[in-house]
Amino acid sequence: MTKGRKSKYQVEYASRLIEHFREGYSFESFAGIVGVSRATIYNWLEKYESFVEAKQVGESLSLLFWERVGIEGMFQSSRDFNSKLYMINFRNRFGAPEQNKETSIKLAYKLGSSEETIINVPNEKCLKL
Repeated sequence: MTKGRKSKYQVEYASRLIEHFREGYSFESFAGIVGVSRATIYNWLEKYESFVEAKQVGESLSLLFWERVGIEGMFQSSRDFNSKLYMINFRNRFGAPEQNKETSIKLAYKLGSSEETIINVPNEKCLKL
């Protein structure tokens, strides 16, 4: 029976990953910290439950980090905060907020009379600003 190569995973990587996220860094950049490929850290998610849990906790900490950056940037007296760059970074890291696809927007309009016509437009068909 042939054995595969020994994993480079170390138990302390779970706590190191949490600290990595706490500083606002991405999951993928952790691969560079520990000297492995991004594919390797994704493989670790399939093999090590503690690493999965660390990623989940860490993602919340990273979100908190970046929300704090945004809040501080909005209320700081300096004009150095680049809100457009911040928004792009935030959306790329965390995606756009989920919209409730079950609801719809009701539009009312009049067709040459006093009678109102109501149409439902599902959220996914509405223009997003």
